[in-house]
Amino acid sequence: MQAVFLLRNKETEKSQSIVSKVLAEQPNHIETTALLAQILVSQGKTDAALNNVQAAIVARPKEKSLRFLKIALHRKLVQLPEAEQEYKNLIDLDPADNKLKYALAEFYVSSSQLDKAEQLLQQIITSDPENLEAKLALIKFLARFKSLEDADKTLEGYVKAAPKQYKLRFVLAELRQNQPDRARKIYQEIVDLDGTGNDGLEARVRLAQIAMQLTEKDRARQLVDEVLAEDDENKQALLIRSSLYLDENKAEQAIADLRIILGNDPQFEPALRLLAVAYLLNGDPVLAREALEKAVESNPKSIKSRTMLAGLLVKNNDIDAASQLLEDGLKLKPNDATSLALISNIYIKKKQWDRARKSANALLAVSKEPYKAHFLLGTIYQNQGSYDQAIGEYQQVLTEKPDNVVVLRRLIETYIARKQPERALDYLNKRISSNPDDANSVELIGEIRAWQNKLANAERSYQMAIKIDPKLVITYRQLARLYMQQKQPDKAISIYQQGLTVLPGQSDLLMELASLYQNSGEIDQAIATYKLALDHEPNSLYAANNYAALVADARNDRESLNNAMKVAERFKSTDQPAFLDTYGWLAYRLAQYNEAVPALEKAVQLAPDFPVFRYHLGMVYHAVDRDAAALRELAQAVESKGADFAGIKEARQLIEELKNKSG
Repeated sequence: MQAVFLLRNKETEKSQSIVSKVLAEQPNHIETTALLAQILVSQGKTDAALNNVQAAIVARPKEKSLRFLKIALHRKLVQLPEAEQEYKNLIDLDPADNKLKYALAEFYVSSSQLDKAEQLLQQIITSDPENLEAKLALIKFLARFKSLEDADKTLEGYVKAAPKQYKLRFVLAELRQNQPDRARKIYQEIVDLDGTGNDGLEARVRLAQIAMQLTEKDRARQLVDEVLAEDDENKQALLIRSSLYLDENKAEQAIADLRIILGNDPQFEPALRLLAVAYLLNGDPVLAREALEKAVESNPKSIKSRTMLAGLLVKNNDIDAASQLLEDGLKLKPNDATSLALISNIYIKKKQWDRARKSANALLAVSKEPYKAHFLLGTIYQNQGSYDQAIGEYQQVLTEKPDNVVVLRRLIETYIARKQPERALDYLNKRISSNPDDANSVELIGEIRAWQNKLANAERSYQMAIKIDPKLVITYRQLARLYMQQKQPDKAISIYQQGLTVLPGQSDLLMELASLYQNSGEIDQAIATYKLALDHEPNSLYAANNYAALVADARNDRESLNNAMKVAERFKSTDQPAFLDTYGWLAYRLAQYNEAVPALEKAVQLAPDFPVFRYHLGMVYHAVDRDAAALRELAQAVESKGADFAGIKEARQLIEELKNKSG
């Protein structure tokens, strides 16, 4: 042990002195012989190390570890024939040990002697036709070094010879994973042969996974139900069913299935990741974060879990934690493109330009999609005001991805920031000349003309873009804004309605139209439009909030308020102050004061500078006879700089009443 410690601390001579003394007393001591070989190799004396090991083998010819050490030394000296012979000597010592033969096969592969590797594996199978491990090793070899077709043909022969050796069938199906119909056929054969046995159930799970990939959800549900009827804690079947529940927005059912999985296997990473998704759908980001933290802890090298957690942290504005998480991950996998892209974006958010540029360039060096790195570099240069460099990067992206509208828009924005609208127009017109149906370029010309205050030209461009592509959403939005800029709300409403005729249920158009109705005082139309947006996207938090908040302000009938509360219930446990305020104000309107008080107190605590939140809290305090607190909140609301909210007149009247009452 002392010699090992000294060698680790690079005290080679002292270590060698101890080793020599031990070998003088025990010449054939295996561990010490190996340590001496290590010392001699570190001194560049590999030949001497080999001679010492050979002497030890003469003394102990049946000691396998010495022969493996000799092989390692031969390989270090690139003495491949000698290494091969020593492998054969090992096999001669124990002909029944197939692990030695597999080691020789791996040696052949690593030294590019592929024919010998294949021949050896075939020999193992010939001498032992029932050897499943050897067959699978040969199939793996053929798939990697010859062709999938050779592997498939050979394996199909094995399956025909042993139809109930299901492991072979599973591997054959895996070889055909890019041919779903052929893979399905194999799995169905296993089901037919094994019924509800373990292999039959596993085949059903594989069939369900294929069905999920092909979005055949009814078929997937049928298969997992069959599995769970026989094995109600089958991990993979529960995982698939929880995914189906999430597709149906049934978060609670998904969580229940995932908890069964994790009760049996607390560190099963796919279930932890899916549990995080379920918690987010259920409006609980804190538990989602905990689930992803456990996933990362269970497998620190998992890029998927780490990047999911980093994305959640960014969403919750915990940028520093996300940055640290990704930096730790990159120490484990420095060339991971996903992590490099994410951390580049984080550095951009933090305005750490040197770090951002360094990580983006690292991404450029390793990514199979270099345009992503060029886009990040363009973003960095644009934010730094290095517009010419940004333009160069964006143009590089568009060379690779000419239809990337996001980058095209960024390029035009950069030209405008550079005060070069004519260059932007030239670029767009060149695109249009080569592709007259390029509606995005026509729409962007409209935006440039609007920026130049050439409103008639802008309108013509927008109308032309709509004619080319009636489904280009941004065009309707920009044209509506142009009409509002000219104080023509009727035309704006008309263009939104035109867009919704072509794109019924389009969320951006519905939300902007509802807001326009609301600002124009057409409250009934606004509520109906927000509700329509919510019907089309039930998980939209903003549609839910705007609908419920407007009903709370504008409706007095209990039916409307109750319907809005059903929508706002999802906000009860949120940390988003506007959503809490909506829930609390609706609870107040329904006289549910025990619900209203904590929600509105939390909203004010989270966003103390919003007068309307304090107004709502003051009204609730008054309703529960906490008049001193009510007066305090109402006074702060109306005295806030620029205070102008729905109910401000009522607030001032109540302030006077409370002052008179207390006076």
